Amino acid sequence: MAVQAQADMFVSIHCNAHKNKNVRGVSTYFLDDTDDQESIMTALKENYSQGDYTAAVDSKETRDLLSYTFASLQKNYDTIRSIPLADMIHKKMLKSLKKGNYNVGDLGVRKGVFWVLCGTNTPAVLVETSFISNPEEESRLK
Repeated sequence: MAVQAQADMFVSIHCNAHKNKNVRGVSTYFLDDTDDQESIMTALKENYSQGDYTAAVDSKETRDLLSYTFASLQKNYDTIRSIPLADMIHKKMLKSLKKGNYNVGDLGVRKGVFWVLCGTNTPAVLVETSFISNPEEESRLK
């Protein structure tokens, strides 16, 4: 849709979740290869939100997705422009939340292999606004 709309940028807004209800914080991702296990698991959850992402790790669909993603990374010069966009959005989000006296964890700006960021032809970021699995953050989101 971003390509068809000839968007200047693409921002995908999400709520994170974790088995541990005490995990909290906000993070912002740009498309890039990573070996950070937390980023990989977050991307798998997002990319396979309708199914069992743990079973998807070794599937043909996953291999095809990764091949497409890496091809996108090689030709996506906008990844370079996505980094400062992610940094700016993340800093402003933290500043706004802290101004509201919210106890927010800073999980940082990170690299991730997210399907939604592939092939946008524009600076693109994915924002994890909070953990919906954390009762305090869920209340703030409501």
